[in-house]
Amino acid sequence: MKKQQKQQQKMIQKQKKKEKEEEVSEDGEALAEDEQEEEKEKAENAEVATKAEDAEET
Repeated sequence: MKKQQKQQQKMIQKQKKKEKEEEVSEDGEALAEDEQEEEKEKAENAEVATKAEDAEET
């Protein structure tokens, strides 16, 4: 179950990333901003995943 959730999250992230890259491919500045946003999002998702795992264990 956990593995499936993580795979699903990865697929969603890849799709979002792909869409963002298509939107801003002509604009280098926007791309750099998106990369920063993406790093923040990754950190938040990792935190959520950790909390979900902790909840499942208890």
